[in-house]
Amino acid sequence: MKIRYQLHTDVLIVGMGGAGIRAAIAASDAGAQVLLTGKMLFGTSGATFYPGTPGWGMQAVIHDGDTEAYFLEEILAAGNGAADPALSRVLAYEATDRFHDLERMGLSFSRNKDGSYRGVIPCFGKRLRGSSVTGMDRIRSVMWREIIRRNIRILERTQIIKLTKDPSGSVAGALGIDALGQFFAVSAGAVILAAGGGCGVYAHSLATADETGDGYLLALEAGVRLINMEFVQFIPGLTSPVKKLLFQEKNLITLPHVRNKFGEEILEKYLPAGITREQCLTERAKHGPVTAEDE
Repeated sequence: MKIRYQLHTDVLIVGMGGAGIRAAIAASDAGAQVLLTGKMLFGTSGATFYPGTPGWGMQAVIHDGDTEAYFLEEILAAGNGAADPALSRVLAYEATDRFHDLERMGLSFSRNKDGSYRGVIPCFGKRLRGSSVTGMDRIRSVMWREIIRRNIRILERTQIIKLTKDPSGSVAGALGIDALGQFFAVSAGAVILAAGGGCGVYAHSLATADETGDGYLLALEAGVRLINMEFVQFIPGLTSPVKKLLFQEKNLITLPHVRNKFGEEILEKYLPAGITREQCLTERAKHGPVTAEDE
């Protein structure tokens, strides 16, 4: 391996989806020099920019009758003992401020005619929460403007292949391959892995092609302990006649027939005694992801 050039930055961010962009903005606002890298072009990578998605939805405490305490309670209940209470508290109590940050950047979340936010009862939730913004081109434009305004350096079509360490054993940068196929090295005061998950390795997934679990490998090789690797979100989707298309779970309330490849009805065959097909589909229509409670 011949290193063609060396870069220096305060904060290196691996991954250019929504998480990576937000981390870059926060680090820059804190006074750091930031280098943001991604395997694809800006605004085309990560679950937040999946082309089959009309926009972004975000949970936040912005509706009458909702509170951060209710939000936290619902997260922990849905987690059924698996959710980290400390991280759940951060999400419940800080999401609303981050929601308004996006508004200040220029994203217009959906509102009703009376000016109130148009929200939904989220999966596993009990109350109206959050809102959505449509128009992925508009979202991409707003995020690009925020990055340029802060003079954040971007390396597109770049693959980070290894995290490097200093003599003390602390992560001090990375090695990568740029768009021209050249190897380069980055020295950094901090590295943030926002490389997403590994959904792209599945034959059928609602993920961009760059989500191949690179972040897991980078972290593991650097000595980081990985947890919750089984937490892959499975939701209904179509494979025919259109591949990789979301099947909106709320459609299940229409009680469609569920058949195997032989045309045989399968729900009645596998449902436990006392649970009807109608009960099963009506309950399943309330949330997208599959959970242990669906078993």
